[in-house]
Amino acid sequence: MKNLDLKKMHYISVIWGIIMLLLVLGLTIIAIIYKKEAEEYKAFESTLEEKTQEYIEANGLYPDDKATYSVEELLEEKVVETNIVKDKKCEGYVEIENNNQSFSYQAYVKCGTYKTLGYKKK
Repeated sequence: MKNLDLKKMHYISVIWGIIMLLLVLGLTIIAIIYKKEAEEYKAFESTLEEKTQEYIEANGLYPDDKATYSVEELLEEKVVETNIVKDKKCEGYVEIENNNQSFSYQAYVKCGTYKTLGYKKK
Protein backbone atom coordinates (compact mmCIF):
# COMPACT_ATOMS: atom_id res chain seq x y z
CA MET A 1 0.00 0.00 0.00
CA LYS A 2 2.78 2.40 0.96
CA ASN A 3 4.72 1.50 -2.17
CA LEU A 4 1.68 2.29 -4.32
CA ASP A 5 1.36 5.77 -2.74
CA LEU A 6 5.04 6.52 -3.41
CA LYS A 7 4.70 5.47 -7.06
CA LYS A 8 1.60 7.64 -7.41
CA MET A 9 3.40 10.63 -5.85
CA HIS A 10 6.40 10.10 -8.13
CA TYR A 11 4.11 9.95 -11.18
CA ILE A 12 2.34 13.18 -10.15
CA SER A 13 5.69 14.89 -9.52
CA VAL A 14 6.94 13.92 -12.97
CA ILE A 15 3.73 15.19 -14.60
CA TRP A 16 3.98 18.53 -12.77
CA GLY A 17 7.66 18.81 -13.69
CA ILE A 18 6.83 18.35 -17.36
CA ILE A 19 4.02 20.91 -17.13
CA MET A 20 6.35 23.45 -15.49
CA LEU A 21 9.05 22.82 -18.10
CA LEU A 22 6.58 23.31 -20.95
CA LEU A 23 5.26 26.49 -19.33
CA VAL A 24 8.74 28.00 -18.94
CA LEU A 25 9.67 26.96 -22.47
CA GLY A 26 6.47 28.46 -23.89
CA LEU A 27 6.97 31.78 -22.09
CA THR A 28 10.59 31.93 -23.26
CA ILE A 29 9.56 31.41 -26.88
CA ILE A 30 6.89 34.12 -26.60
CA ALA A 31 9.44 36.56 -25.12
CA ILE A 32 11.93 35.85 -27.93
CA ILE A 33 9.25 36.39 -30.58
CA TYR A 34 8.13 39.66 -28.95
CA LYS A 35 11.71 40.93 -28.69
CA LYS A 36 12.38 40.15 -32.35
CA GLU A 37 9.09 41.81 -33.31
CA ALA A 38 9.94 44.98 -31.36
CA GLU A 39 13.49 45.38 -32.75
CA GLU A 40 12.41 47.18 -35.94
CA TYR A 41 10.17 49.57 -34.00
CA LYS A 42 12.99 50.37 -31.58
CA ALA A 43 15.28 51.00 -34.54
CA PHE A 44 12.68 53.45 -35.91
CA GLU A 45 12.62 55.24 -32.52
CA SER A 46 16.42 55.54 -32.60
CA THR A 47 16.34 56.86 -36.17
CA LEU A 48 13.78 59.50 -35.18
CA GLU A 49 15.96 60.63 -32.28
CA GLU A 50 19.17 60.75 -34.35
CA LYS A 51 17.63 62.51 -37.37
CA THR A 52 15.82 65.04 -35.17
CA GLN A 53 19.05 65.82 -33.33
CA GLU A 54 20.84 66.34 -36.65
CA TYR A 55 18.01 68.60 -37.84
CA ILE A 56 18.01 70.67 -34.64
CA GLU A 57 21.80 71.09 -34.70
CA ALA A 58 21.95 71.91 -38.43
CA ASN A 59 19.24 74.58 -38.15
CA GLY A 60 20.05 75.93 -34.67
CA LEU A 61 16.51 75.24 -33.41
CA TYR A 62 17.50 74.56 -29.81
CA PRO A 63 14.52 74.98 -27.46
CA ASP A 64 14.69 77.17 -24.36
CA ASP A 65 12.84 74.56 -22.31
CA LYS A 66 11.04 71.81 -24.23
CA ALA A 67 9.95 71.18 -27.80
CA THR A 68 8.01 68.45 -29.55
CA TYR A 69 8.19 67.45 -33.21
CA SER A 70 5.59 65.06 -34.61
CA VAL A 71 6.47 62.39 -37.13
CA GLU A 72 4.28 64.28 -39.63
CA GLU A 73 6.34 67.46 -39.14
CA LEU A 74 9.56 65.49 -39.54
CA LEU A 75 8.24 63.96 -42.76
CA GLU A 76 7.22 67.39 -44.12
CA GLU A 77 10.67 68.81 -43.35
CA LYS A 78 12.24 65.71 -44.94
CA VAL A 79 14.05 64.90 -41.71
CA VAL A 80 12.88 61.29 -42.03
CA GLU A 81 12.00 59.51 -45.24
CA THR A 82 9.12 57.34 -44.09
CA ASN A 83 6.85 56.47 -41.20
CA ILE A 84 6.13 52.94 -42.42
CA VAL A 85 7.62 50.08 -40.39
CA LYS A 86 6.77 46.46 -41.20
CA ASP A 87 3.94 47.62 -43.49
CA LYS A 88 2.36 49.61 -40.66
CA LYS A 89 1.94 53.37 -40.61
CA CYS A 90 3.50 54.77 -37.46
CA GLU A 91 2.51 57.89 -35.64
CA GLY A 92 4.48 59.55 -32.90
CA TYR A 93 6.70 62.40 -31.84
CA VAL A 94 10.12 63.34 -30.52
CA GLU A 95 10.43 65.34 -27.32
CA ILE A 96 13.47 67.55 -26.89
CA GLU A 97 14.33 68.83 -23.45
CA ASN A 98 16.91 71.47 -22.56
CA ASN A 99 18.81 70.47 -19.41
CA ASN A 100 21.20 73.40 -18.92
CA GLN A 101 22.29 73.41 -22.58
CA SER A 102 22.49 69.62 -22.63
CA PHE A 103 19.68 68.43 -24.87
CA SER A 104 17.92 65.10 -24.52
CA TYR A 105 15.87 63.51 -27.28
CA GLN A 106 13.16 60.91 -26.66
CA ALA A 107 11.06 59.35 -29.42
CA TYR A 108 7.60 57.91 -28.79
CA VAL A 109 5.88 55.89 -31.51
CA LYS A 110 2.73 53.88 -32.03
CA CYS A 111 2.83 51.34 -34.87
CA GLY A 112 -0.05 48.89 -34.99
CA THR A 113 -0.09 47.13 -31.62
CA TYR A 114 3.42 48.32 -30.67
CA LYS A 115 3.59 51.44 -28.52
CA THR A 116 6.56 53.05 -26.80
CA LEU A 117 6.23 53.07 -23.01
CA GLY A 118 5.07 56.56 -22.05
CA TYR A 119 3.49 57.34 -25.44
CA LYS A 120 0.68 59.88 -25.20
CA LYS A 121 -1.52 60.80 -28.13
CA LYS A 122 -0.75 64.43 -28.99
